[in-house]
Amino acid sequence: MVDDTIMPKRKRETSDAVEVDNHKKAQPSIRQLRAEQKVDHGQKVLTRAFKAACGPERQKLGRRQKTAASTKNDSDLKRINAEVAALKVSRPPSVILKPLEPPC
Repeated sequence: MVDDTIMPKRKRETSDAVEVDNHKKAQPSIRQLRAEQKVDHGQKVLTRAFKAACGPERQKLGRRQKTAASTKNDSDLKRINAEVAALKVSRPPSVILKPLEPPC
């Protein structure tokens, strides 16, 4: 004789289990969050360092330009002008955001 007071066990649908698994995968771990924050902080620090270094470098090149112009040294003047142009073109954030490549 079957006892009618006992309820049969419910079986979960497979889609519910998949949604729970996907929800767990969508949230990054604490380690991953910390690593991303450290990378972001490092990029900010490098950007500030590049900006701070550009000023004195530009001043140094300007002084060298003036000296080369006064001594009429054309080869040095061309080289210094090329360095000034390269300094203007280089954008520190684009350099920082590139992924680091191994040296070999």
